Amino acid sequence: MIKNNKIGVVILAAGSSSRLGHPKQLVQFQGKTLLQLAIDKSESFDFDTKIVVLGAEADNIKNEIDEKNFTILLNENWKEGIASSIRKGVVESIEKEPALSHILFLLSDQPFISKSLISKLVEVQLNQKGNATYSSYENEPGVPAIFQKKCFLKL
Repeated sequence: MIKNNKIGVVILAAGSSSRLGHPKQLVQFQGKTLLQLAIDKSESFDFDTKIVVLGAEADNIKNEIDEKNFTILLNENWKEGIASSIRKGVVESIEKEPALSHILFLLSDQPFISKSLISKLVEVQLNQKGNATYSSYENEPGVPAIFQKKCFLKL
């Protein structure tokens, strides 16, 4: 699937889960936390960079996960919203691997995102060579999404 492309993955997990009242990232599903499920699914791919962006409750969350080969980043500006986590993830990804051709973004609270869906998303992006390939919810673009290098500056 990845072939000669250098692809990074960024799992966005910085939100406070204010409506839920406790970190969504640590909600148990099928015997694991939601964040651990996202890490485990991503770990099975040969991504060139692997990053998790934490924010609210970062210490508690970090203590409850097995980060495997992921770099854990703290987004101190998590209250600014998801864009601040995307920026942080892009900057770190490029610093770790300047030759990245794509970055895939996942959310920590989507347990039904499968390995096959991730594979398909990456495959479509690599074959179509557009700026981005993304999920759609009620005709609105969303995550998971993968962007090619020429979009990194805009992200």
